[in-house]
Amino acid sequence: MAELDIGQHCQVEHCRRRDFLPFVCDDCSGIFCLEHRSRESHGCPEVTVINERLKTDQHTSYPCSFKDCAERELVAVICPHCEKNFCLRHRHQSDHECEKLEIPKPRMAATQKLVKDIIDSKTGETASKRRKGAKNSETAAKVALMKLKMHADGDKSLPQIFVKYFQKMADPWQECMDYAVTLARRAGEVVCEALKNEMNVMLKSSPVDLVTATDQKVEKMLISSIKEKYPSHSFIGEESVAAGEKSILTNNPTWIIDPIDGTTNFVHRFPFVAVSIGFAVNKKIEFGVVYSCVEDKMYTTRKGKGMFCNGQKLQVLQQEGGFILQVLVQLILCTHILFF
Repeated sequence: MAELDIGQHCQVEHCRRRDFLPFVCDDCSGIFCLEHRSRESHGCPEVTVINERLKTDQHTSYPCSFKDCAERELVAVICPHCEKNFCLRHRHQSDHECEKLEIPKPRMAATQKLVKDIIDSKTGETASKRRKGAKNSETAAKVALMKLKMHADGDKSLPQIFVKYFQKMADPWQECMDYAVTLARRAGEVVCEALKNEMNVMLKSSPVDLVTATDQKVEKMLISSIKEKYPSHSFIGEESVAAGEKSILTNNPTWIIDPIDGTTNFVHRFPFVAVSIGFAVNKKIEFGVVYSCVEDKMYTTRKGKGMFCNGQKLQVLQQEGGFILQVLVQLILCTHILFF
């Protein structure tokens, strides 16, 4: 009887066993029986090549260029500035003392100096007031009452016990504050519209100090509108100072403008952005306006009159003195929005 031609012989020389269901090696494509199906059992030549490749790769590493560092990495970590290789621990410019590391300039140095000058002037004024004695205050009050009676209008035939005197104080800056509120709302509309569109982002003094075309557009709009109404007033704008203009606070009525307070939030389309406007006379803040345009919240504060949000008075710890001025300065001149 003829032998059936079923299956194949194992290719291992000392085996040659016929297997009806032979195995094919995935690497060398040889035919093997059940006993010699693994790469090791039939001495697969491809295993040697793979092992040699692994041994070669194990010796490839990249030393760190930082002084006194003996670390090595399996992949190259190249600094894009000095183009040297470093380990993961020294990959940043500050960590490996990069020779091309740029020291960031102090952010808004001119504004910080302005804040310090205002606070120092207020501190000196408070100290001088404390030196006045109670007797001097009483005398001044009596003199003021006498002058008030001399110039008072009314029926002079009435007995003095039925007469009350009221002093009408002129407020020369209320009109300016009302105009600042109007401008803040107008600028807020521009900011809200810009949040819906693509924006062109530029850098000022450092990679985190951003400015957009909207910042410049809003500041230009605010200053041109104020100049048209109050041509004799002065201005200090954040973007103008960043562009090189001098920040000089004089006794002249001065508008202090941050067109988009929170530019980083604005660039990332976070809703916490505001238009901030301050107003100083004789180097002292008179009022401040901060409009959180996305929330439609108008924060206003006036010297000696407290703080308000959309016309509702806010509760603060003190109603007079340095606390109000300190919060006001932070409100108008700092780089972040003051949340109430």
